[in-house]
This record gives sequence, C-alpha cells and structure tokens, in this order.
Amino acid sequence: MLSPGEQTIYHSDTRNNVILVHTLVDDGTAGDRRAFHFPPGAPDGMAVDAQGLLWVASARAGCVARLTPDGEIDRVLDVPAQTVTSLCFAGVDQHDLYVVTADNTEAPDRRGTIFRVTAGVGGAPVHPARI
Repeated sequence: MLSPGEQTIYHSDTRNNVILVHTLVDDGTAGDRRAFHFPPGAPDGMAVDAQGLLWVASARAGCVARLTPDGEIDRVLDVPAQTVTSLCFAGVDQHDLYVVTADNTEAPDRRGTIFRVTAGVGGAPVHPARI
C-alpha cells in the first residue's frame, strides 16, 4: 500500500500484530523499515485515505482502525463481526468505505459480509504496482 504524496509502503503482518512501514528511496528500493504495533487485534487489509492516513482491518477485534503516519490510532469503527479482513474506498467521490468480513455477529447465518459506511474522507488514488 503506497501512501499519497509520500514514498511509503505499508505491509500488514497479521500473525505478529504489526504493520511494517518502509520508505522508498530514489532508486526505488525500500529502506528505513519500522514496525507499528497494532493493539486492536491482528492487522489485515489496508487502504490509505486522501489525507494520507492508513485504514486497517482488524482480523481479531471486529473493527477498522485509522492510523496516523506515526502509527497512533486516530479513529476506530466497530464492525458487527469478529474477523474483519479487508477494506477499500469506492463510490463516486471515494467517500464510501467497503469493509469485508469472514463472519457476521448480528446475523451469523450470513457468515462473511460486505458492509458499507461513509468514511467522511475520500480514498487516495490507487497507484499501479509492478512485482
């Protein structure tokens, strides 16, 4: 996940409850590796908003958390599921946040569910990637 206006890449390490952050240098290589501990469970899917803040799905805590560039939790959205796996911004103005889960605590027979919430901020442009 590349943040807007900066050359930063985020990677979730779900098993170890951390988000790895790398800064890209001029030759395109990643350096300055650091880790953010993710207290609300296990980080999974991520998206960056237009303000450069990172939204993270929690695979064990039933929420989506928004983090500042320093790794501080800025906002938490509770989700009626225990296992939140992914998220993305969409809609005409990119202000809709779609949240994907592996379960549903309000309607267990539905199992995995896609929820939509208005985020109050748009998503960052998605940059093409080459692996």
